[in-house]
Amino acid sequence: MTALDVPPRSELDGVAFRAKLRDERTAALFDHWRALAHAASCAAGAPRAPRRADLDAAAFASCLRFIWLVDYAPEDDRFTYRLAGEHVREVLGRQIKGRPLQEVISDQSGAARAHDRFRAVLETPAALLVTGEVYQAADLPYFGQRLVLPLAEDSGGPARTILGLTIPEIHGSIGEDVFIAAHLLAPIETLVR
Repeated sequence: MTALDVPPRSELDGVAFRAKLRDERTAALFDHWRALAHAASCAAGAPRAPRRADLDAAAFASCLRFIWLVDYAPEDDRFTYRLAGEHVREVLGRQIKGRPLQEVISDQSGAARAHDRFRAVLETPAALLVTGEVYQAADLPYFGQRLVLPLAEDSGGPARTILGLTIPEIHGSIGEDVFIAAHLLAPIETLVR
């Protein structure tokens, strides 16, 4: 991982991080995940990602079509998509379940950047918020926000799954001053304060 591939760590607490979220669906998912991370961290006495089994989809039902899950295999250093919501499949024009990250993101530098950021989310553990271009489809970019969150194994082991939510707001060419790109990597320890 290089310093160019991973955003610097932010010391934002959960309230300040949530204030950066532009869409209430993103906020609903973050609120649910943060409450679970707080409970897991309190139980462990240290910062912990919540378990995938503890998620309650009813708490963020409004955003299920924008959700995606990616599993990490540390022995191969490989990310594989577990599922993708309807909107994700529509934008990408195909099913991505079971496909490795490098097949889903065909641009190799983009795939490498995503790989490094996903690893940072799992290893820190931290929440990542990306604001700016979130998809490139049909030669026109989608601009919006992407929230990337770690999930622990159901056994309570280390974080090995990425829970992602991508909410596009604008599709097409826009002036650079309309959407300023930003990346925030906020550790669980600061988010659950």
